[in-house]
Amino acid sequence: MASATFTTATEMPAINLRPAFWWIAIALGGIFFITEHSFDTSLSDAFTQSADEMQATASGGNSLRRVAFLMMGGLGILGLCYGAGRRFRIDGMGGPLLCFYGLFCLASILWSHEFSMTARRLATFVCFCGCAFGVARMLRGREIVRLSIYAPLIFLIIGVLAELALGSFRPWAGEYRFSGTQHPNTTGLGIASLCFASLALGFESRRSWYFFAICGVGVFFLILTKSRTSAAGLVFAIALLWTLSTRLSVKLTLIALAGWMLSGIVVLLLLAGVDLAGEVSDAALMGRKEQAESLTGRLPIWTELMPYAAQNWLLGFGYDSFWTPTHIADVSEEVQWGVREAHSAYLDTILSVGVIGLSLLVAALLAHLARAGRLYVRSKHPLAGWLFALLVFGLINAFTESAMAMTLYIPFLMITGMLHLSFFAEDDFQSRDPQASSAFEGDVA
Repeated sequence: MASATFTTATEMPAINLRPAFWWIAIALGGIFFITEHSFDTSLSDAFTQSADEMQATASGGNSLRRVAFLMMGGLGILGLCYGAGRRFRIDGMGGPLLCFYGLFCLASILWSHEFSMTARRLATFVCFCGCAFGVARMLRGREIVRLSIYAPLIFLIIGVLAELALGSFRPWAGEYRFSGTQHPNTTGLGIASLCFASLALGFESRRSWYFFAICGVGVFFLILTKSRTSAAGLVFAIALLWTLSTRLSVKLTLIALAGWMLSGIVVLLLLAGVDLAGEVSDAALMGRKEQAESLTGRLPIWTELMPYAAQNWLLGFGYDSFWTPTHIADVSEEVQWGVREAHSAYLDTILSVGVIGLSLLVAALLAHLARAGRLYVRSKHPLAGWLFALLVFGLINAFTESAMAMTLYIPFLMITGMLHLSFFAEDDFQSRDPQASSAFEGDVA
């Protein structure tokens, strides 16, 4: 399937953030702050609700959250109707695969084990995806990337202020984890996306120091969250993004220098009698040694959930409908702590829409990953770079966290970026290399 032919320019155009961008940013920031954040999260036991609170939430939901998602649906309709005059055009297979996954989720109501719950969750899903479609049409590629900086940065500032006000900001304490207004793992997700967006814009901007400084702040607070999966995903994704953004000679030189320096440091530490294996182990665990052998309690959860997954492995229990009050109570009782997610987006997706749904979703993600990587190599456009890094991070994070499969801000931005790349980016990509125009001709995903 042929993609659009993108215009080229010898110099990157100036970023002109339109008033529409700021209205969208404020609306989305407010909506997702209402649905995701709580000022007293840092004081909660294990930064989450108790099993009883989880059951109550699963039973009745939240009225304010429903209103927020209805507002998202309205914003999506507005964007689809008045989306900057952009034409709808299919570029590659990633977009259709993502749409097929969405349709399969909608169809899951036909075999759902909890019809009313599936209907409520699908209503949220439709508003969520409809808003992503509308925003993908309304905004330019660079504006979508900047959405991944401004809102997470403001959320981070609010989180620091909330912890300071509550007296829970104690980074010097050994057991401290920075959470802000969300669970530390979810906070890490937003910070990681902020870092990718900052780097993608910094690699092409004359004010690169400004974006690199934001990235540095993000890395500092990500370390404070002690979210190990997020930290590993961040390092791996940044390494791949850097690999795509630099010339081969530079890469080989820096890798050789880094290897030489690392070897020297290791020799010096061994001569000094340092227990290198123990220090490396402590660093990898980020100071969190509790339940390390069970992946911080995840293995018992997965063991408990596998029989449920096997019951409906092909089609699942219905979109986002496995975690009923009964299942929350049963699983929480077995693992001895409150559980309302599988702590694996892959397993949660199987419980939701089965292996068929998971296969469609992973195929869509991999198709967009390949396309974003190719476009970033050819154009160095920040949208492609940010989306590539975020997809790499998300695929890694999904092994031990469920956040990437939830209706949260960062998954929303990722879906928005994919939809923009697949359907609305005809005139968005511009390259510094005037010869690069031919590289976009006939590109397939």
